[in-house]
Amino acid sequence: MFITSVFNPTNMNVTDNPVVSTSTKVIVLTVKEEKQLRDEIDKLSSKYGMSSSTVIEIIKCEGYMYGNNKHINYHPRKDGSVSTSTDYGPLQINDYYHEEDMKKINLDIKNKWDSLEYGFILMKEQGLFPWNASKHCWLPKIN
Repeated sequence: MFITSVFNPTNMNVTDNPVVSTSTKVIVLTVKEEKQLRDEIDKLSSKYGMSSSTVIEIIKCEGYMYGNNKHINYHPRKDGSVSTSTDYGPLQINDYYHEEDMKKINLDIKNKWDSLEYGFILMKEQGLFPWNASKHCWLPKIN
């Protein structure tokens, strides 16, 4: 399956530049970026013994269509203040929970390829539990 059909749910015309759909707010990968991401997913799937199709479904359900994107989480506190954490990379690795562990193995959470690899490490160690919040989306597609 060509990754455009996986990461471009709106079937928009893909050129050499990422395109943001104003109607769906989906950032679409260029053909070159799609190939790069697919190659990296295939390489890591082989290295860690994971299904690349499962990983792709999780990436789609995490709402992460482009590797440089990040998601900021806001956490209200009892005292009225708000703390934040940030999810990075295609598998949306959260800095609050994982940044220090990534540093210990020389991976940079802000590097899309490092965060993708760390996601594979998490899957190898914990299964798909870290992505339970989006399970309703990806589970029916991987069974």
